[in-house]
Amino acid sequence: MMFFVYNLSIYSPKNKACKELNDFIVQFNHILIKDECSLDALRCSIEAKINEINSAHPKLRPIRYDWNESLMRIDASIKAGSGCPDYLFVMDVCCVQSVFQFSEANSQANAIATLGICRVCGCTENDPCYHPDHSTCWWADEEHTICSHCADPDIANDPITEHCINSKGGHHEK
Repeated sequence: MMFFVYNLSIYSPKNKACKELNDFIVQFNHILIKDECSLDALRCSIEAKINEINSAHPKLRPIRYDWNESLMRIDASIKAGSGCPDYLFVMDVCCVQSVFQFSEANSQANAIATLGICRVCGCTENDPCYHPDHSTCWWADEEHTICSHCADPDIANDPITEHCINSKGGHHEK
């Protein structure tokens, strides 16, 4: 699964440490994050930078790092005297729903490839393609946007290949 930083709100720096963090964090605005491992690495990089800044400025109030998994939000703040935190930045991350990719083989040039649906034939894991020699299809790419039977021209053009067997009444087992 891929992710995207769709919102990065950076607030006025309170001091030199906050400015240093803001200068660091701005590089992550509107970036694509390839997978969950990369998202974890991004989170660790931000947390490490905050720890580095806190170590370099021991007399200032420490910057607090937070990851809210349910909101998919990373933020940093300083606990203010009133108990309410002063936020330095808020970064919202979302899952990439689909990817647009032009394909000359696809007659619908403006179609959006949806993860989990083959962009050529429209099959899914619950409605696969079937070929007697190759059984049911599987995903041929990491994004799950093209099935193995459409990715291989020999199988795709073979007249005995059946696409979307469940929705067309096929009775082949996966």
